[in-house]
Amino acid sequence: MIDRRDEIADIFMKHFHHFGFKKTSVDEVAGELHISKKTIYEYFDSKEDIFRFIIQREADRSSAAMEEMLRSGKTASEKIAALVHMIFSMADSYIRKSRNLDFQNQEEITLPIFRAAYEGLLAKIIKEGNQAGEIKSCKTDLELSFVKAVILHALEEFRSNQDRGIEPATLEVVMKMIR
Repeated sequence: MIDRRDEIADIFMKHFHHFGFKKTSVDEVAGELHISKKTIYEYFDSKEDIFRFIIQREADRSSAAMEEMLRSGKTASEKIAALVHMIFSMADSYIRKSRNLDFQNQEEITLPIFRAAYEGLLAKIIKEGNQAGEIKSCKTDLELSFVKAVILHALEEFRSNQDRGIEPATLEVVMKMIR
């Protein structure tokens, strides 16, 4: 059974992809769903809130997919390599989609959501790798913050220049930091 919030979000996403964020109309979405605009606002506070819901849902799905994929990795190093690859793949997909849509102006919504999704997985992999003796411990939150900062900086570089060489260089730096 589809939840009403998901149903609203799905139609908004369809409209976002067709018209872009700014030109998507709450009235048009309500009309397509055969509900009132007021009904949409019973589930969401604003169009930005709907976008946040959609992005959070996508981040949750991506996080679950990452976690599933990471279960198959044998070592912490392999898991980190897979995670970095998945992060860059997601970023590449988002950049490509957002070029044609006006999502770029929504980065204050998207970046924290996706950042939270991968940071938890990264911390988990490092902790497990440390417990298994595969990688050195990030003894402080500061050390883990440095690893995250390297990835975030690389993603910023990647966003402005989708040079595929950024991904392997990032992985190399991260691996030096944890070994």
